[in-house]
Amino acid sequence: MSTLLYFMLRRRTEKSSWKNKFDGDTKLRYAERRDYILLAFGITLSLVSGAISPISSVFFRGMTDALIAGQSSLKNGTFNLEMSCFITLSERQTHEIRKRFFAALLRQQMAWYDKNETGVLINKLSAGIDQIKDGIGDKFSILLQASTHFIFGIIIGLYYSWNMTLLILLIAPFIIMLLFGSVKGMTDALIAGQSSLKNGTFNLEMSCFITLSERQTHEIRKRFFAALLRQQMAWYDKNETGVLINKLSAGIDQIKDGIGDKFSILLQASTHFIFGIIIGLYYSWNMTLLILLIAPFIIMLLFGSVKVSLVVC
Repeated sequence: MSTLLYFMLRRRTEKSSWKNKFDGDTKLRYAERRDYILLAFGITLSLVSGAISPISSVFFRGMTDALIAGQSSLKNGTFNLEMSCFITLSERQTHEIRKRFFAALLRQQMAWYDKNETGVLINKLSAGIDQIKDGIGDKFSILLQASTHFIFGIIIGLYYSWNMTLLILLIAPFIIMLLFGSVKGMTDALIAGQSSLKNGTFNLEMSCFITLSERQTHEIRKRFFAALLRQQMAWYDKNETGVLINKLSAGIDQIKDGIGDKFSILLQASTHFIFGIIIGLYYSWNMTLLILLIAPFIIMLLFGSVKVSLVVC
C-alpha cells in the first residue's frame, strides 16, 4: 500500500518541462512485435510475482514472527538527510556534465559526426555519465558511513576497555571468516528457497519491462538526436541549450520510467494488495474486515509520511 502511495505522490510532485504530455501511443511509438511480447510477458509476470509475495507470507509467518520479536530501531533523520545531500550533489553534477557535453557536441563540425557513431555519443551522454552519478551518490554515502562506523567503534572500544578491544582485533580475522561463511550459507539457502518458490519470476518480469523501456528510449533518443543534427544553425539561436538537454535526457527518462521498472513495481504492488486481502479473508475474515475498516486512517498516515519524505528529499 505504501508503494502505491509513493508512486501516486511522486507522479503528482514531479514537474515536467515538456509542454506536451506523453500518452501511451507516444511512449510505444516505435514499438515492434517483440516489444509488445515483452510488455505482455512483463504484465503477466508482474501479476504472478505480486500474488506470490502475500502467499509466501503464509508459509514464512512463523519465521517472520521470530525475527521481528524484540526488534528496536533508532532513527533521528540523520541517515535520510545525509543521503539527500549526496543524491542532490550527484544530480547537480551529472546535470552540469550533460549540459557541457551536449554544448560541446553542438560546437563540432559536421565532418566530426561522420567519424563518431551516434550510439556511442548517446551512450556517453546517458549511461556513461550515470556511472559518475553512482560514484558520488548514495553508494559513496553508505561506504563513508560504514567506514566511520568501524573507526568510531574501535575508538570507543579502546576508551572503555582497551585490553578487550585489542583481543577482539586479534581474533577479528577469524570472526570475519566465520561471519562470511555463515552469511554465505544463509544467502545460498535463502536463494534456493526463493528460487523454488518464485522460479525467477520477479527477475524475468523486471527484465521484460526494463528491456522494453531501454529499447524505446534508445530509439527515441536516436531519432531526436538525428533530428537535432538536421536543423539549421539559426534554429539553435531560437532554442536554449538547456531545454534541448532536458528533452534529450530527463524528458525521455520520464518515458522510460513510465514503461520501465516503476510500472512493473506498481502493477506488482497492486496484485500484492489484492491477493493479500483475499488470503486475509480466507484465514480470518473478521480481522481482515476490521483492518479494512481502519484502512482509511492508515492510508492517511502513510499519505502524510510519504509526502513529508518527498518534501525532505
